[in-house]
Amino acid sequence: MTTSAKRAWIAAGILTILALAVRIPGLSQSLFGDELFTYDTAAVGSLPDLIHAVRTTEVSPPLFFFVVWLARKISDAQVWLRLPSLVCGVALIPVLYAVGRRLVGSAAALVGAGLAVLSPFLVWYSDEARGYALLALLVVGSTWALLVALERGGFWRWALVTVLVAGALLTHYTALFVVVVQAMWACWVRRDRIQPVVVSYAFAALLVAIWLPFAPGDNGAIAFLVKLTPNTVAREALRAVVGQPYARVADMPGTLAFVALGLAAVACVAGAVFAVRSGRADRRLALVAALAFVTPVGVIVYSLFQPNIYVGRNLISSLPFVYLLAGALLVALPRPVAAAGVALAALGLGIGLVKSFERPYQRPDWKGVAAYLDRRVVNGDRVVQLELFPVPSAPGRQPLNLRALQVQLKRPIQTVSLPGGDPQRLARAGADHRVVWVADQQVRGLGSTPPPPQIGGGYVLAGRKVFDGLAQIAVYRFGRR
Repeated sequence: MTTSAKRAWIAAGILTILALAVRIPGLSQSLFGDELFTYDTAAVGSLPDLIHAVRTTEVSPPLFFFVVWLARKISDAQVWLRLPSLVCGVALIPVLYAVGRRLVGSAAALVGAGLAVLSPFLVWYSDEARGYALLALLVVGSTWALLVALERGGFWRWALVTVLVAGALLTHYTALFVVVVQAMWACWVRRDRIQPVVVSYAFAALLVAIWLPFAPGDNGAIAFLVKLTPNTVAREALRAVVGQPYARVADMPGTLAFVALGLAAVACVAGAVFAVRSGRADRRLALVAALAFVTPVGVIVYSLFQPNIYVGRNLISSLPFVYLLAGALLVALPRPVAAAGVALAALGLGIGLVKSFERPYQRPDWKGVAAYLDRRVVNGDRVVQLELFPVPSAPGRQPLNLRALQVQLKRPIQTVSLPGGDPQRLARAGADHRVVWVADQQVRGLGSTPPPPQIGGGYVLAGRKVFDGLAQIAVYRFGRR
């Protein structure tokens, strides 16, 4: 290995350490949203129970849930649910560099990996007990394995391609778009390797086919919440590339960051023109570009004929390659312009990353709510969780927000869930308890902290405390007159 190659790998190692540093803080946040599905799915005892739980509560393949299930065998601590994603999110950086080094050169690979380090979206899912960080790692890892196998051949290298491709597909079905492009590109550029390519991908498809008869269909939840429109396409793409999955695009990463990122995007377009005119736009750069765009295009086409699945997280198969493509296009420019473009891209993502550590852009503080109630609720009190969207965490289980509260409580507390807005129903839920505690969540962007809920039965408001986050949670104390 040459001195310059060693220095580049050292730089990639520094980026990996930085990725770990900016991802660790999110591990301690409260479980939120779909993580409650993972919490309940991974809590089952046996492997057959796990497969049954995945089939009945999930629409994703089983690999990530198997990994988390194994992690929970080590410890029941909630952080173990997120450790697999943290490991995958950090490991993505050197693997992305290794792919970029083979396709677009060390300098562009370092820029692409650096942008991935700063991505608020990738940081979020590196701390999320869902399979998206594993998916990103496997699609990038399978691309690296394919490049190595095409170059060196060998049974074990092709076997690794098979395992990683199958692993990506068994983590999330949107990996299919990337996998198809990989195989087509390999057959195009290396016709002498068509046979091992076909055999490797065919065996991967066979491994996935074993699961497909057990796979549940799409439940249409995304289509119910998000319609496929031009505005949705633009908004979710921006969220994935420069923002956060649940923050408004207008707020994250902010005006200054958007200006910097807009100028960097202009530089990327100029880099594309420069690369074409200078003859640098070869088959390797074409692969990076195809991998960067295939998932958004594929998801849009799918959603035109099936229930909509176009949301930011379902684009994550292509997201690392978007940053790699940006790195390649910026580095293609003359050095001073390239340096300015890289600085602007890093500035824009860096501003968003710093903002993501602010409390309003973190997960709802159910830990804080639970700790508050643990200290104050006494025997004879009743806790009522008002549900804005009463979505069950699993068949036969409580709605997600109530479940989010329950898994954080340190002691048994009487809890019940109700749709908001009915004073008499809320009074009946109190059932003449001495004190009724009401937790009411308000999605940020729908307004300020909600007014106190109305409750009949002779109760009066005795106190309120608000817990901030992507959704504000107000806890009200009602006592008898």
